[in-house]
Amino acid sequence: MSASESAPNSAPNSALNTALNTAPNTVQERVLRETQEWLEKAVIGLNLCPFAKKVWREGRVRLSVYGGQSQEEALAQLGQEITRLSRNAQPGTHQGADPACRQAEQQSTLSSPVGANEAEAFTTANACSEETTLFILPQLCADFWDFLSMVQAAQRVLKAKRCVGLIQIAHFHPDYQFAHTQANDPENYSNRSPYPTLHLLREQDIEWAALHHPDVSQIYQNNVARLNEMGHAGWAQLGFNWG
Repeated sequence: MSASESAPNSAPNSALNTALNTAPNTVQERVLRETQEWLEKAVIGLNLCPFAKKVWREGRVRLSVYGGQSQEEALAQLGQEITRLSRNAQPGTHQGADPACRQAEQQSTLSSPVGANEAEAFTTANACSEETTLFILPQLCADFWDFLSMVQAAQRVLKAKRCVGLIQIAHFHPDYQFAHTQANDPENYSNRSPYPTLHLLREQDIEWAALHHPDVSQIYQNNVARLNEMGHAGWAQLGFNWG
């Protein structure tokens, strides 16, 4: 898909529609819809991730929303998400994974709030088919530098769950800034999202991508070139009210 094209809306993610129908309030619904819009217009529409379109269209992406303001509760829910995704993961060939991670609890508790209406999770994929999870934090870490501290804490949770080698964590934020850039550089859009988001990926899928893509290392450079060519005006045409 070219940089000027956006993902078609004629084949909506049916599992996402189910999640939207069960969202308890309009705030959660807005979070889900804005995340969907970002995925379809930017991540898929601009081909920022060449592997996203297939898993999204096949309903194998889970969106989990923590709606509270407690970092401790958020990290606890993140741990549950890591456990859930690890059940469908195999160790990467380049890293060893502790088998204890695969022997996690047999039933997820994600359907229950951690606090009184503070933490909610909405699945957009069947648990047996989930390949990746977006853990969204709409009321936490509005400051990007605070978010980086949250990312470090998330890595500690991953290690505590003994899932290093099974799961990796990527991250996105409305004010994301790469270390070598200025805050206003268009290339930062490649990791900007409507809300602070932790992306859980299976190691096996990362290795599959490395084997089947002509040059995975070139993806970032292609994104930089595309976004710099679009500039701020091109990004604004996507209609986002953030970033």
